[in-house]
Amino acid sequence: MIDAAKDLKLLPMIKEQYKDKGYKILCVVLPITGEWVYRRFLESVIGVLGGDAYNYFLADKVKIVVHIGTDFPICHNRNKSILAAKYTWGADYIMQFDADQTFNITTLMDLYERMQKPAPDGSEVEVVSGMYFMKRAPFRPVLGPYVK
Repeated sequence: MIDAAKDLKLLPMIKEQYKDKGYKILCVVLPITGEWVYRRFLESVIGVLGGDAYNYFLADKVKIVVHIGTDFPICHNRNKSILAAKYTWGADYIMQFDADQTFNITTLMDLYERMQKPAPDGSEVEVVSGMYFMKRAPFRPVLGPYVK
């Protein structure tokens, strides 16, 4: 995907047309490690990136770009995709979707709005995340000592 974008001279166009005019870049990362994805996942992503969100973000001077990570295993995919979002696309915001989940059409807008508000202590919000649970019993939330 990244090489194809470079071949099409898409990346300089994004920088020239958006970054240099004061827009921020929101890179939506889709980790597609297999040959197919669930239809419900793809339909939900289309809904999330559809007209309402597209226009909402453009009105706030944020351009959405999509990066499809194809590396395996998934942990390598996520790490490499974050680097691509930051250094290839120049992302100011990164949203990673999991291909085994579905999303409400307002998901991206809701998370973005939350990032624009200060944290309870008045500091800047740098990360907004969903709740994730351990894969084995006991199925506790992944937070606290699990995060290094």
